[in-house]
Amino acid sequence: MAKILIVDDDREFLESMTTILEDEGHSYIATADSKTVEKKVRSYRPNLVILDLFLKDDNGKNIAADLKKTFDTKSIPILLVSCSDKVEKISRQIFVEGYLHKPFSSRELTNLVSSLVIKKADDQSTLMV
Repeated sequence: MAKILIVDDDREFLESMTTILEDEGHSYIATADSKTVEKKVRSYRPNLVILDLFLKDDNGKNIAADLKKTFDTKSIPILLVSCSDKVEKISRQIFVEGYLHKPFSSRELTNLVSSLVIKKADDQSTLMV
């Protein structure tokens, strides 16, 4: 299954999300430290980044925009999550692949994660032809 990097500073939310993803067979690393995201992306090479829009020490919008501007990370799908009603608009502005409003169901999460990971795999196989 997929390798997922989860960035969220809400420990309870992180625990529930990691349980859901683990139950689906995904591997993951999780962090609340926005300052280490780029380093973790480069070392872990995730198939997907799940990123909270509002973090205590940074803004998920800035992190996502930076990842999308960098050559070796721009193709990694990003799923932006937030309780803000602006998450959809911001997702479109910075060209991330998906978004979810908190709270969301486990089914919503697993369906979107699966579709983003499958789309990424399809895109890579198309590029390799």
